[in-house]
Amino acid sequence: MSRTSLEDDAPWRVRIRNEDGTVCGGGVLLDPWHVLTCAHVFAAALGRSGQESQTPAGIVVVEGAEGSVRHGSVRAAGWLPVQEDGQGDAAVVELTAALGTRGAPTARLSRPVDASHRAVRVFGYPRNIDHGVWARAQLTGRGGPGGQWVQLDGIAVQGRRVEQGFSGCGVIDDASGRVVGIVVAEDRMESAKVAWMLPFDALDPVWPSGLPLSDLPKAVEGRGRSVSTAVSVTALLAVFVLAVVVGVAVLHGNWNSNRNTSSTSEAPASAAAASGAIQASADWCAASPVCLNLDTLGPWYEPSADDMSGTDRVPAKKAVITITVQSDSGESVLLTGLQVLVRKRNPDPARGVLVYGHCGGCGSGATVRYFQTSLDDAQPAVVPMENGKSPVNDFPYKVSLVDPEYFALVLGDKGCDCTFDLRLNWVAGGKTGHTLLDDHGKHFRMTGTAGIPVSRGKG
Repeated sequence: MSRTSLEDDAPWRVRIRNEDGTVCGGGVLLDPWHVLTCAHVFAAALGRSGQESQTPAGIVVVEGAEGSVRHGSVRAAGWLPVQEDGQGDAAVVELTAALGTRGAPTARLSRPVDASHRAVRVFGYPRNIDHGVWARAQLTGRGGPGGQWVQLDGIAVQGRRVEQGFSGCGVIDDASGRVVGIVVAEDRMESAKVAWMLPFDALDPVWPSGLPLSDLPKAVEGRGRSVSTAVSVTALLAVFVLAVVVGVAVLHGNWNSNRNTSSTSEAPASAAAASGAIQASADWCAASPVCLNLDTLGPWYEPSADDMSGTDRVPAKKAVITITVQSDSGESVLLTGLQVLVRKRNPDPARGVLVYGHCGGCGSGATVRYFQTSLDDAQPAVVPMENGKSPVNDFPYKVSLVDPEYFALVLGDKGCDCTFDLRLNWVAGGKTGHTLLDDHGKHFRMTGTAGIPVSRGKG
């Protein structure tokens, strides 16, 4: 009797761990960058609740079938929490680096057919079996909250049932070999041998763009058969990535004029670059190509009224630094936080003038992530900022070579002539690192306005 290896049978399967190594459930590799799992599995890996309406900020460990380890997080668009009536419970985890690069063993997906007694199998991770085990079941019919779920009845006299530890794991249709959903719940009465799966047609709110659910074929009889309307997941992703590359090239052009050097605390710079270090540029708003959506900002400080050329101009009271970030290679990088490093504090200047002008123009029109901080604080904290047109989300954020992120850091300063740098923290290829951002080779400088004469005019 021949035996198919687990890696060959379901190379798309992953298990999700917390930082202590505890397995919290499983997931399905949709493409090399995205894993589908349950919201309660992702939340459990962070020690949180799957019912939180706000996307939990944090990083989980994702381990592939062949043993590759990556880290991942969930953005707001990929979070479908457990609702009060039990509906929902899904999350799409974005990885910091591609998983399954050896032939891209991503899952072949299908919508389940409307048939009872259809045989399925699931590979899950029940308590004390971290390496996993198979369970067999059959589809019985729709049920659960809002009729979203499909019931799974255990059929094996011997062997495991679908139970706790199988959540988020892919349900494989025996006849077609395709994944038709993920396990979402179980009946805890062991003798019942009943569980439920969440089929793909219930996942519109979190489904990644570029993989239209309407294009998924129904499971058909015969392993490897296809239908004429079926669209390959890999082909869809290729078209989607190509569109992103073209769009980025047209919209953003070459913006790498102020590239900063990346460093890592756990590996040499060369190793960090090979695993996906970043390119980052930082500018005061007047020099930025990014389109901002902000209220009136503070003035600019000029040391002398006799020289208004702008050579020594310093932002005052309220200002903005814009930051553009992308990865330095084909690997994706997870941005985990932004810090303000104050280098020196002096009293506000007692001489000079304040010039009121404007803050840049409107360039790329890309989505900008707004944050704010106060230089008056002993340790300035960077926190998300409410702004009319942009979502309010804290770190982490994922960037790649074709998918940059744009940040606007709004700084307040009432009583400090401060020099400072910014530190952008990241995770790439399983290594932590950081990139220092300065003002084109010198420290950023900003001042308060107390005691400085005011000169209103165009800056």
